[in-house]
Amino acid sequence: MSDAKNGRTDYGTGKEALIRAAIRAVATGGLRRLTYRSVAAEAGVAHGLVVHHFGSIQNLLHEALRFAATESLALSSFYPPVDTVDEFAEGLAELVEKDAAVQAFQYELVLESRRDPALVPEIEAYHAQYRAAIHRQLHHFGLRDEALTDLVWATLDGIVFQQTALGRTETSRASLERLRSLLRGLMSERANS
Repeated sequence: MSDAKNGRTDYGTGKEALIRAAIRAVATGGLRRLTYRSVAAEAGVAHGLVVHHFGSIQNLLHEALRFAATESLALSSFYPPVDTVDEFAEGLAELVEKDAAVQAFQYELVLESRRDPALVPEIEAYHAQYRAAIHRQLHHFGLRDEALTDLVWATLDGIVFQQTALGRTETSRASLERLRSLLRGLMSERANS
């Protein structure tokens, strides 16, 4: 929804709007440029409102990471599990294309966790969420192999990272189809053994 008076765009209300503004601010300016003022400017509010809702930039980052991971999972085809391999990770490339800011934000925080140990538990929880969703999906397909879960998670994470960084949606689509083909082959092997 556009606000003609001040030329800004509203992306939600209250805390969620500030979280979305923080995600966009980090995605465009990097984590080092994240301040109360940059979030407030992105949201079109006074910076005191950001302080009021979150108390610290660290709290804002933690809440924004949880929000971004939850939103990404909700918009992906990983939860609830899909019934066919053809549906697995369907629309993932389009999701990244549509909401690259959320993906860029998450990767910024993953990298920042190397410098800021306080972020490590949040990053581990974020990774565990994605891995658990993939594990459930593969289990639903009858593929009960922990190493395979880790491999598929790493593959999907790499595909999303490359598309976020380079914007090559068609390459992502081709890679996802190849991954589906490999999963079909594993399912066929399992059925024939």
